[in-house]
Amino acid sequence: MNIQQTGNTYTITVELPGLQKEQVDISVAEGVLTISGEFAMNLNTSTPSGHDGFVLRERRFGPFKRSVRLPTWVNVDTIKATMAHGVLSLVIEKPQEGDKPAKKISVF
Repeated sequence: MNIQQTGNTYTITVELPGLQKEQVDISVAEGVLTISGEFAMNLNTSTPSGHDGFVLRERRFGPFKRSVRLPTWVNVDTIKATMAHGVLSLVIEKPQEGDKPAKKISVF
């Protein structure tokens, strides 16, 4: 997972080789963004002896989940997600200076 800050946005990118967008779940609960899914293992690769045929296996398989706490100013409804060539991209727009409402503090 990479998080990059530009002038007006934060961009989160996650490499998910072999997955389609339908295999990825993205949710936000209590200010935490969670990306989850599962890398399926191709079970058709085993040999008659029961060996899976791999001499070296570096790709991981199985479920994954990655979470990151979002800043309090994030409007969840404005997060945009795209997936292309096995890379998930989420774009979070920063509020403009005029967009931040002033907070009134009461004196007791």
